[in-house]
This record gives sequence, structure tokens and C-alpha cells, in this order.
Amino acid sequence: MKKKPESLTFDRFQELLAPVHEGRPNDIFISKPLTVVGNVSHLLRQVIASQKLMQLEDYRIGMIMSGTVRANINLIEHELKANTLVFLTPGTIVEPIFVSPDFTLKGMAMSAETLHLAAENQLPGFLNGEQMDGHIKITEEQKDFADHLFSLLLKALLQQQMSTKVVHALIMAVLYDFDDLFMRQRSVNNSNKTRDRGVFEQFIHLVNLHSKQEHQL
Repeated sequence: MKKKPESLTFDRFQELLAPVHEGRPNDIFISKPLTVVGNVSHLLRQVIASQKLMQLEDYRIGMIMSGTVRANINLIEHELKANTLVFLTPGTIVEPIFVSPDFTLKGMAMSAETLHLAAENQLPGFLNGEQMDGHIKITEEQKDFADHLFSLLLKALLQQQMSTKVVHALIMAVLYDFDDLFMRQRSVNNSNKTRDRGVFEQFIHLVNLHSKQEHQL
């Protein structure tokens, strides 16, 4: 039987993260428009056990710190390892298949409204809608820098009465770092990408965008 994606709302996301939050309150910040976590392996294992497809309603920006994960992302199977940056946009369909025991991922989930407020409606290039998802390998030095930015953001969110301007600035620092690394990689990939691959990626984007209204190819 064909699986039907379950919408991963913020409320559902918070529910799945609750056990992690109770065990490591200083390693996670949860709110409806923005969640930042030091490790989401527990969440992925829950999704694998449930054998569900999850359709995202928000933006996910993350970095694999260690281990390996295999997942179907927008109908394509990927195996991602340590030192990999990942982004997923609203509408993306994810089906985790395997998570290694040592897998850890640091990242954030944010609503479209939060993203546009932080970016003042000027989105970084890698989130301009050309791709629904993406991933790239980075160096150890690049990983350490991105890790530092995530840690600063989490620390700021966990402080009481932190300025919204500071939080938005730290969100954008993370996003601009990702943008710089993805744009460098994209310039290399564009010279190698075939037309057939480009058409396929556009097709997947349209399927995810219109699948709720249009049920025929």
C-alpha cells in the first residue's frame, strides 16, 4: 500500500522532541516559530520505527556532526555522513531509513514567517526556491565554524530577555555561512549538471508544491 505523508507540524515536532528536551534542557530550545537542537537522532529513530513519511511545513537547516543516515528525500535515496550540511524547505517529503548508533545532527527548524523576519524578506540564495533540498560535504574547519555559530544561537535563545535583533542576527549568521558554502558548490555543480537532471529536479519541486491540489501527473 502506498504511504501517505504525515504533515510534520511544529506541534508534532515539539511532541517528538519532548523526551530529548527533558533529558538535556541546555541542549535544545523549543518554540513554535523556531527550534534549535544539538542532536535529533532520537527523533529520526522514532520516525524510522513508525515507518512514516513526513512532509515538512517549515525550513530545516542542519549539520551532520557524526555517523551516517540514509533517507528518501523527495523520492530520492541519500546516504549522508559526518561533515555534511543539509537544508530542507517546506513541502519536502522525508522518509528516514537508517540511522547509525553514533549519528548526531545539530540544526534548527523555523517557520517561513521567522525566516522572512530574520532575513528582512531578502532570503539567502540557497533558499531562493530553486531547490527543495540540498546537501554538501564540508571540511573539518568549516564544520567547527558552523558548529560555533549554532552554539552561539542556542546560547542566546536559552538566555532570558535576549534581544530579538540579536537572535535574528545570529540566525542570519548561520544562514549566510550555509549560503556561502552552498553557492560555492552550486557554481561547480552547474557546470556538470545535465539537462535531464535539471528537468527531474524541477518536476519533483512541482509535485511537492501542487500535490495537495492536483492528483494527476
